[in-house]
Amino acid sequence: MDLNFSPFKVYYFTRYVLVGCLYLICFSNAWATSLERKETEEEGHGWYIAVAADEGGTHTRVRHRGMLRLSQPPGSEANLYGLSALAWVASEGNLYAMSDSAQVFVFKPLFMQNELTGLEFIRQFSLKDGSGKPLRGSAADSEALFWQAAKSQVAESLFVGFERQPRIERYDLRGNRLESLTMPKGFERIQAYAQKNKSIEALSSHPKFAYVAGTEWPMKQAQSYISLFTPLGAPWRYYLFAEPKCGLTALEHWHDDIFVSIERCFLNIAKPFTILLRRVQLNIDDSNAAIQDLAVWRSNEVALLDNFEGLAHHRDNFFFIISDDNRNPWQNTLLSYIEIQ
Repeated sequence: MDLNFSPFKVYYFTRYVLVGCLYLICFSNAWATSLERKETEEEGHGWYIAVAADEGGTHTRVRHRGMLRLSQPPGSEANLYGLSALAWVASEGNLYAMSDSAQVFVFKPLFMQNELTGLEFIRQFSLKDGSGKPLRGSAADSEALFWQAAKSQVAESLFVGFERQPRIERYDLRGNRLESLTMPKGFERIQAYAQKNKSIEALSSHPKFAYVAGTEWPMKQAQSYISLFTPLGAPWRYYLFAEPKCGLTALEHWHDDIFVSIERCFLNIAKPFTILLRRVQLNIDDSNAAIQDLAVWRSNEVALLDNFEGLAHHRDNFFFIISDDNRNPWQNTLLSYIEIQ
């Protein structure tokens, strides 16, 4: 047995051992999660489990009113993962959750005394192209969503923002494409964005415009701020939280000219990540969005925190938020019902 290790042999041996340990830890976590989910199903809770949310964080004006960890709902033809956007469809009393692969899951939330206690799976459908075929590939990178009630002889519909092929489209509640909406000049070109997967990430209704949308990272020409745009232009600058690698992941209309946003700050897997909930005022007479922190959650301070991306206003001061598990077996799909105080 040769014990005459060179420095290079020691280096590579150590590296392989560390990588092996990392894979073992990841496998163990995934195995433990699968066992836990199996035990939950055996106990009769089905495809979701209620979990206790951590009320930690700083500058928090937000209270969790129930959190569920989701797995595969029975009867769905599509896998439940990558949920990146939410919409509350008031006409049905249902919550629509959209994945980043153009799959939409429809749920009926169950409440008890303003607490989210469960979900009923209603149906699932795919977003379709103009010929009625399900979207595929980069054309299916759906990241943002809102519902609009019927008005002015126009039926209720879903507005969807897409990232890798930047566009905003309108669909009926079965996933059939109705129309493509106008975007400001230049915003339809992926070359104008910082990266191919850093374009349209936030989309909301607006009292005066057909929509207001935002990019995840600043565009190449903006550099230091997010361009919030409407069909007529980009009237507002949205300045991100003062941490490295922050991005806008959701924007939702609350009331009047007030919106709520979600931001995510993620540098690398060795560093804690941050999720922010922020109050945003879009004044027609001011090009800078007025932003106030509602909650700042850091992964090294909050026990149960994941990649929250989706946001939907339910009623009054109550919202839903959901996390994107990135198709990663040791991440979670968490649906939380929150109250802004």
